[in-house]
Amino acid sequence: MLETVDQIESSRRQRPSDGRPGDIAAALRALAFAASDDAAQSAYHRVLFAVGNDHAGSYFPIVLDAVPFLGEILEFGTRPSRARALDVLVDVVASFGPDPDVIAQDGVPPEHLPGLLRERVEVFRPTLDKLVVDSSAPEVQSLARDLIDCLAKDAAQPG
Repeated sequence: MLETVDQIESSRRQRPSDGRPGDIAAALRALAFAASDDAAQSAYHRVLFAVGNDHAGSYFPIVLDAVPFLGEILEFGTRPSRARALDVLVDVVASFGPDPDVIAQDGVPPEHLPGLLRERVEVFRPTLDKLVVDSSAPEVQSLARDLIDCLAKDAAQPG
Protein backbone atom coordinates (compact mmCIF):
# COMPACT_ATOMS: atom_id res chain seq x y z
CA MET A 1 0.00 0.00 0.00
CA LEU A 2 1.19 3.50 -0.92
CA GLU A 3 4.25 2.19 -2.78
CA THR A 4 4.32 5.26 -5.04
CA VAL A 5 3.23 7.91 -2.52
CA ASP A 6 6.56 9.74 -2.69
CA GLN A 7 5.74 10.71 -6.27
CA ILE A 8 3.17 13.16 -4.91
CA GLU A 9 6.03 15.35 -3.73
CA SER A 10 7.16 15.97 -7.31
CA SER A 11 3.71 17.13 -8.39
CA ARG A 12 3.58 20.64 -9.82
CA ARG A 13 0.11 21.25 -8.36
CA GLN A 14 -0.18 24.12 -5.93
CA ARG A 15 0.04 23.21 -2.24
CA PRO A 16 0.00 25.19 1.01
CA SER A 17 2.82 27.73 1.04
CA ASP A 18 3.93 26.66 4.51
CA GLY A 19 4.24 22.99 3.52
CA ARG A 20 7.63 21.33 3.72
CA PRO A 21 9.00 18.75 1.28
CA GLY A 22 7.76 15.32 2.23
CA ASP A 23 4.79 16.55 4.31
CA ILE A 24 2.08 15.11 2.10
CA ALA A 25 3.63 11.67 1.66
CA ALA A 26 4.42 11.47 5.38
CA ALA A 27 0.88 12.47 6.35
CA LEU A 28 -0.64 9.88 4.02
CA ARG A 29 1.69 7.18 5.35
CA ALA A 30 0.82 8.13 8.93
CA LEU A 31 -2.85 7.73 8.08
CA ALA A 32 -2.41 4.47 6.17
CA PHE A 33 -0.38 2.79 8.88
CA ALA A 34 -2.02 4.26 12.00
CA ALA A 35 -2.06 1.55 14.65
CA SER A 36 -4.69 3.13 16.88
CA ASP A 37 -7.70 5.42 16.77
CA ASP A 38 -5.65 8.25 18.29
CA ALA A 39 -2.87 7.86 15.73
CA ALA A 40 -5.43 7.80 12.90
CA GLN A 41 -7.13 10.93 14.26
CA SER A 42 -3.80 12.75 14.43
CA ALA A 43 -2.92 11.61 10.89
CA TYR A 44 -6.34 12.78 9.63
CA HIS A 45 -5.48 16.34 10.71
CA ARG A 46 -1.96 16.01 9.24
CA VAL A 47 -3.43 15.08 5.86
CA LEU A 48 -5.86 18.00 5.88
CA PHE A 49 -3.07 20.44 6.75
CA ALA A 50 -0.73 18.88 4.16
CA VAL A 51 -3.23 19.52 1.35
CA GLY A 52 -4.85 22.68 2.69
CA ASN A 53 -5.90 24.43 5.86
CA ASP A 54 -7.86 22.20 8.23
CA HIS A 55 -8.94 25.16 10.40
CA ALA A 56 -10.16 27.26 7.47
CA GLY A 57 -11.82 24.33 5.70
CA SER A 58 -9.88 24.78 2.48
CA TYR A 59 -7.67 22.79 0.13
CA PHE A 60 -5.16 23.36 -2.65
CA PRO A 61 -5.02 21.58 -6.02
CA ILE A 62 -2.53 19.05 -4.61
CA VAL A 63 -5.55 17.38 -2.99
CA LEU A 64 -6.31 15.93 -6.44
CA ASP A 65 -3.04 14.00 -6.28
CA ALA A 66 -3.73 12.81 -2.73
CA VAL A 67 -7.14 11.30 -3.53
CA PRO A 68 -5.84 8.12 -5.21
CA PHE A 69 -3.75 7.35 -2.13
CA LEU A 70 -6.79 7.90 0.10
CA GLY A 71 -8.51 5.37 -2.15
CA GLU A 72 -5.74 2.85 -1.47
CA ILE A 73 -6.28 3.37 2.24
CA LEU A 74 -10.02 2.75 1.79
CA GLU A 75 -9.25 -0.48 -0.04
CA PHE A 76 -6.41 -1.88 2.06
CA GLY A 77 -6.23 0.07 5.33
CA THR A 78 -7.17 -0.87 8.85
CA ARG A 79 -10.50 0.13 10.37
CA PRO A 80 -9.10 3.31 11.99
CA SER A 81 -7.23 4.36 8.85
CA ARG A 82 -10.28 3.70 6.65
CA ALA A 83 -12.55 5.69 8.95
CA ARG A 84 -10.27 8.71 9.02
CA ALA A 85 -9.60 8.52 5.26
CA LEU A 86 -13.37 8.65 4.80
CA ASP A 87 -13.48 11.65 7.14
CA VAL A 88 -10.89 13.41 4.97
CA LEU A 89 -12.90 12.69 1.83
CA VAL A 90 -16.22 13.75 3.36
CA ASP A 91 -14.60 16.98 4.56
CA VAL A 92 -13.03 17.94 1.24
CA VAL A 93 -16.05 16.93 -0.84
CA ALA A 94 -18.86 18.22 1.38
CA SER A 95 -17.64 21.14 3.45
CA PHE A 96 -14.20 22.34 2.35
CA GLY A 97 -13.51 24.44 -0.72
CA PRO A 98 -10.56 25.82 -2.67
CA ASP A 99 -8.28 27.98 -0.54
CA PRO A 100 -8.52 31.73 -1.27
CA ASP A 101 -4.85 31.65 -2.33
CA VAL A 102 -5.43 29.03 -5.05
CA ILE A 103 -4.39 30.27 -8.47
CA ALA A 104 -5.42 29.02 -11.90
CA GLN A 105 -2.94 26.38 -12.95
CA ASP A 106 -2.67 24.40 -16.18
CA GLY A 107 -5.87 26.03 -17.39
CA VAL A 108 -7.85 24.96 -14.32
CA PRO A 109 -9.44 27.86 -12.43
CA PRO A 110 -10.07 27.43 -8.69
CA GLU A 111 -13.83 27.19 -9.19
CA HIS A 112 -13.38 23.95 -11.17
CA LEU A 113 -11.53 22.17 -8.35
CA PRO A 114 -14.63 20.94 -6.45
CA GLY A 115 -15.97 19.21 -9.57
CA LEU A 116 -12.60 17.65 -10.38
CA LEU A 117 -12.30 16.49 -6.80
CA ARG A 118 -15.75 14.86 -6.83
CA GLU A 119 -14.88 13.08 -10.10
CA ARG A 120 -11.72 11.64 -8.54
CA VAL A 121 -13.57 10.47 -5.45
CA GLU A 122 -16.42 8.98 -7.50
CA VAL A 123 -13.88 6.50 -8.93
CA PHE A 124 -13.98 4.77 -5.52
CA ARG A 125 -17.70 4.02 -5.75
CA PRO A 126 -17.15 0.22 -5.95
CA THR A 127 -15.00 0.34 -2.81
CA LEU A 128 -17.53 2.58 -1.05
CA ASP A 129 -20.32 0.19 -1.99
CA LYS A 130 -18.36 -2.68 -0.38
CA LEU A 131 -17.70 -0.66 2.78
CA VAL A 132 -21.39 0.22 3.11
CA VAL A 133 -22.37 -3.44 3.38
CA ASP A 134 -19.51 -4.45 5.70
CA SER A 135 -21.21 -4.66 9.08
CA SER A 136 -17.93 -5.57 10.82
CA ALA A 137 -16.96 -1.87 11.01
CA PRO A 138 -20.10 0.21 11.73
CA GLU A 139 -18.26 3.56 11.80
CA VAL A 140 -16.65 2.89 8.42
CA GLN A 141 -20.00 1.70 7.10
CA SER A 142 -21.70 4.92 8.22
CA LEU A 143 -18.96 7.19 6.87
CA ALA A 144 -18.96 5.41 3.51
CA ARG A 145 -22.72 5.96 3.34
CA ASP A 146 -22.18 9.65 4.21
CA LEU A 147 -19.64 10.04 1.40
CA ILE A 148 -21.94 8.35 -1.11
CA ASP A 149 -24.74 10.69 -0.01
CA CYS A 150 -22.45 13.73 -0.44
CA LEU A 151 -21.49 12.62 -3.93
CA ALA A 152 -25.13 11.99 -4.87
CA LYS A 153 -26.23 15.37 -3.52
CA ASP A 154 -23.46 17.14 -5.45
CA ALA A 155 -24.40 15.26 -8.64
CA ALA A 156 -28.04 16.31 -8.25
CA GLN A 157 -27.20 20.01 -7.98
CA PRO A 158 -27.30 21.94 -11.26
CA GLY A 159 -23.88 22.92 -12.55
